[in-house]
Amino acid sequence: MNNKRYLKRRISTNCYYTMFDIDPHGPCVACIPRFRKAAISDVEILPNNNFEFGKALEWQPHLLEYVFEYLDFASLQTILSVNNNVWKNLAERELSKRSACSWITCTYIPSLCVLRTDQQYQNNNKALGIFAYCPKFVKLEKYVCLHDCPNFFRMSFAEYLATEVVPDGVKYCAISCTDIPPANIENKDIVSLYQGIYLPDIPKMRILTFYVNAKIQNSVPEIRDDEHVKCLLVFTHKYRVKSAETFLSNLLDGRNIDSMAMGGGLIKSSKMFPIIRRYVRSEDLFCIAFTGEKGEDADFNAYSVVIRTDDETLYEDEQNTIFEKELSKLKEMVTLRKSGTVFRFCCYAKSFKDAENAMIEKCFPKYPLFSIDVDGEIGWNTINLSPETTPEASPLPKTKKLKYGVPQTLHGWSSVLVVITWGKKL
Repeated sequence: MNNKRYLKRRISTNCYYTMFDIDPHGPCVACIPRFRKAAISDVEILPNNNFEFGKALEWQPHLLEYVFEYLDFASLQTILSVNNNVWKNLAERELSKRSACSWITCTYIPSLCVLRTDQQYQNNNKALGIFAYCPKFVKLEKYVCLHDCPNFFRMSFAEYLATEVVPDGVKYCAISCTDIPPANIENKDIVSLYQGIYLPDIPKMRILTFYVNAKIQNSVPEIRDDEHVKCLLVFTHKYRVKSAETFLSNLLDGRNIDSMAMGGGLIKSSKMFPIIRRYVRSEDLFCIAFTGEKGEDADFNAYSVVIRTDDETLYEDEQNTIFEKELSKLKEMVTLRKSGTVFRFCCYAKSFKDAENAMIEKCFPKYPLFSIDVDGEIGWNTINLSPETTPEASPLPKTKKLKYGVPQTLHGWSSVLVVITWGKKL
């Protein structure tokens, strides 16, 4: 082919671009810029008669900060006891970064692909990675074209995640969903190829991932007897309401529903890495659970709400106003902490939903947003908002309440929000 394949690749802070004059591979192959860790500049440290390497590093804080990125938690805690303000300040800064989520997004318009990350993306405190991708553009087993100026090469999307995006030793999952709403709603040509979020280790909490056949399983081996589930994200291709709600009732173990935030949705497929289960049934539940020891007071809070604003009698601006008011009420009830994240699971067919992401980011500016469109929303309210936006307004038939008062869990034409916060209170 004589077409000029590659124009330029430009790198700015945490942002990577790949641009084409003509899409060189056709519509079947997604082109993605290669992510590279930023290189540090050369430094010159000249030894003398009274040379001390530690003292010399103090004059190169950017080099010292780079070294601290590779230290484990225990080593950084030890540095805090060192009688050296430069080292202590850098260690505190690094520990602060590791308490927060980090994220990555990849968006595409004709002839341009943009990969973005946050400032903390390159730190090494990643307990679990959650990735969502749109199967209309990428699939795990299909090739993507990875561009690294001036070369490009192909690999499967699963291989790309494992080798280019996820650090060694980090567990992660890949969720195929109906759509991923882009951040920029002004440009209708923008589509999202994938997005990802890394959850850090949260003190006194465990983050578990597992599959469960709710029809035959009453318990989860991964959850210890001395633990309670404080937040649960649930994904499945086929949602068997009765068996799923029985399973959720067992997880509550006699507690009220406000003690366990719950949200998720109907998706195309899911896969855990490293792969520990080859065969997954379409009705199996893929779960991400945040668990804490019974009686242990952790600096962790979780909330879930179901907001339905798809009223055909209202105009778009009126529905957006209702959604914004509900967000404000939610924020007033949330215990804001130093770190956190917001999950949004929205009905794919819902009208007037494009502005919701921007409103959530405005309401919770310090917390990353993980937002996907699903074919059915799963969740319940742990706090009460307005009666007209509660699940009872859903056109879906109510399911029978179970032994521990599990409410309706499957919804339509709604947005399910899950907010988790941890760390020091703000």
